[in-house]
Amino acid sequence: VGKAVGRYNLHLGGNREGTRIPRMYRENINEDGSRADRPIGGALGEERNAGEGFGDFTVRAGIVKPVLDPARDFWE
Repeated sequence: VGKAVGRYNLHLGGNREGTRIPRMYRENINEDGSRADRPIGGALGEERNAGEGFGDFTVRAGIVKPVLDPARDFWE
């Protein structure tokens, strides 16, 4: 999610259906900072279950906790 020119918030853990809210993983990163998350992409290729979406993988792998109660969990 863009905050300003060249600054982003990275949210992970949403699902394809749009029924699980993604959680903020990193805040106010620049484009170089987003490249630091390439190990997640590598793990996705090696550890993902067949048919598993990226958001589902990040939750199952413990990279982010799922947002179960948006009023309580989103800002944790």
